[in-house]
Amino acid sequence: MVAAITLPAATAATFVTFYYLDISINIMSLAGVILALGDMVDSACVLVENAHRKIADAERDGLTLERKEIVIASARELGPSMFGALLVLTIAFL
Repeated sequence: MVAAITLPAATAATFVTFYYLDISINIMSLAGVILALGDMVDSACVLVENAHRKIADAERDGLTLERKEIVIASARELGPSMFGALLVLTIAFL
C-alpha cells in the first residue's frame, strides 16, 4: 500500500522538479530516476518484511502489542539506515 502511494508521488515530484529546474529528460536522467525508484521499492520491501517478522515474533511470544506500534518500531529500527542509503544514492547523482 505504501509503495502504491509513494512511488507515483515520488515520480510526479521528480518530473515537476525537472520542469522547474529546467532539467532535460534524457536517457541519463531517466536511468537515475529508475535506479532511485528501484531503491525505494527495495527499501519498502525490507521495511515490510521486518514489520512482518516482528509481528510474527510478537504473536509467537504471546505479546499483545498493536500492529501499528510494531510497524512504527520497525520503521524506527530501519529508518536511519534506509535514509542513509537513499541519501548516498541521491548525492551520487548530483
